[in-house]
Amino acid sequence: MAALGEELLECANRNILSDIVAATAATRAAATIAQATLEINLSGVKDDDARSTVSEHIRGADSLIDSCDNLTKRIREDLPA
Repeated sequence: MAALGEELLECANRNILSDIVAATAATRAAATIAQATLEINLSGVKDDDARSTVSEHIRGADSLIDSCDNLTKRIREDLPA
């Protein structure tokens, strides 16, 4: 979603910026919840390969959350005062 939001910023009507922010916030919330679930359940994963995969997904969620934060910040900074 964050990548799509970035693409839309280049060509979208400024009237839909709030929709992009809302979708980005929903994406961020979903990533945060998924990340917390993975972190909570990580201790129960005994297989080293599976544990490594889950850890990668946790880091991926960090990246997605950062992208969402950056997109929202960029939109808000571009708004007229």
